[in-house]
Amino acid sequence: MSSPFLFNGNKKIVISRLFKDIRNSFTYEFWVKPLSSHRIDPEASSAVASPFGMQWVIGAGHGGIHDAGAGVSAGTNGISVYEHGSYYLPARLVWETSITDWTHVAVVYNNKTPSLYIDGVWKKTGEPSPRANVFASGLFGALEPYGYFTGYLKKICIWDHARTPQQIADDKDKELTDSEPGLIGYWLVNNHSEFSFDETVHSNHNKKMKIKEKELWDLKILYVKSGDFLPYTAIHESIIDSLHELVRDVHTISSQEDIVERARIIQPDLMLALNGLDLSADQITTTRLSGVKTAVWFTDDPYILDATRQIAPHYDYIFTIESNCIPFYKQLGCSEVHYLPLGMNPAVFRPKKVNASYQSDVCFVGRGYRNRIRFFNRILPFLAGKKVLIVGDWWERLENYSLYKQAIQNSWVSAEETANYYNGAKIVLNLHRQHDDNEFNLNSHKISCLSVNPRTFEISGCKTLQLTDFRDNLPDLYSPDKEIAIFSSPQECVEKINYFLQHEEKRNEIALRGYLKTIKMHLYKHRLSQMLRIVTGSSRNDL
Repeated sequence: MSSPFLFNGNKKIVISRLFKDIRNSFTYEFWVKPLSSHRIDPEASSAVASPFGMQWVIGAGHGGIHDAGAGVSAGTNGISVYEHGSYYLPARLVWETSITDWTHVAVVYNNKTPSLYIDGVWKKTGEPSPRANVFASGLFGALEPYGYFTGYLKKICIWDHARTPQQIADDKDKELTDSEPGLIGYWLVNNHSEFSFDETVHSNHNKKMKIKEKELWDLKILYVKSGDFLPYTAIHESIIDSLHELVRDVHTISSQEDIVERARIIQPDLMLALNGLDLSADQITTTRLSGVKTAVWFTDDPYILDATRQIAPHYDYIFTIESNCIPFYKQLGCSEVHYLPLGMNPAVFRPKKVNASYQSDVCFVGRGYRNRIRFFNRILPFLAGKKVLIVGDWWERLENYSLYKQAIQNSWVSAEETANYYNGAKIVLNLHRQHDDNEFNLNSHKISCLSVNPRTFEISGCKTLQLTDFRDNLPDLYSPDKEIAIFSSPQECVEKINYFLQHEEKRNEIALRGYLKTIKMHLYKHRLSQMLRIVTGSSRNDL
């Protein structure tokens, strides 16, 4: 067994704040020797307990309004299981006992119901969670900013199913082999390990981790969740998680709250908004005049330029995902304008096995804009005999829709579901929206597009072959036809689909190279590091 590591009250491992595809039935296992007691809360179904006073072996990630993350606190006086969401932090299972030596702990969630095993013996089962979903969390040793674990820890395991009492009893003393079904994460920690986020953990999770500790930026960030509705939820979560991995202190606020007053109380070094369309110019200017640097990340350029041009001059820093918009903003008087594409969240978009309902030869996920409708009208007749899946709304506008509707899920899907479809496909098509599409388009200046869309990084993050149309900035990010396959016409797209379906080895080679480039250079963490270097004028490199 690995030698222990001392968590001394300021150490942590951040793998993922939530594993969104590990929900409701899963298992935590770890060996622990706490050095301090923790607060004992009464079990409850809806209480908001103070997060202070716990000893967070596994921090309970925030599940939002409807869901929850599961966490475990371990002290010399017992074990408690908590769930964490919006206005929700109850103790769901509490077991008071003396723990003064090495102890094996297993927390098993079975259909949202937690059970506790100590040293392989069942101790207690709690009540089912009232939340829609309970997710596994990958925060070890802390739930920032509320507190840290003090004690020794070794061998942490996360399984994607509810383990049986016999499995827990039989395996608690065994070293794992990399072949156990359902083993999602296996982290061995020892005296020589130091900890921070490791973006490769999702592909190498069963290897012993040796991670270099990185110094956090000594910054306080106020992140404004502007546009807080479904399509942006995953982006908000990705940015917030990445900021927690990079900086000392992160505060989040809804755009509906009093941003000026919150900034006055917190005194952040930077206020960052996503798009910022529902923030008033007065709010931004007042915050800026108080001495707080302000930045906005425009993630829908150039399709909303008629709206963003009204607010951009009020910020200190403009970041846009479309490089061709930089001259436009500079003409408005914005001096600090920077190209910053979105990135990939490896907690969501990662290689994984999916069931047959997600599997296909060719898959496309996205809205049926007119240029996409025309494109698929051209290629679909040539894909007969292949399993094709199209996921997104507005596809009823296809010619001969009735012939293809069995292959179409004509609705929006979440980021987690999107990742499932990417993982189930042999080839994922990426077809960019046109800049002059008149549907839901606020680009009256007709500024054309040079830059890639966020799907570019998300598809490659799933280690699936991506076949995309060309954008001028693509070679700056990936090597065409080596890390991502490209096409220039419907005919060439069909030809390459046929080729790659017949040449699995070549398909997998390109997919692997694209995946490795993505986790090395195109995570949200990399983008936000670049942003912080620009805002602070630092030459520091966190890549």
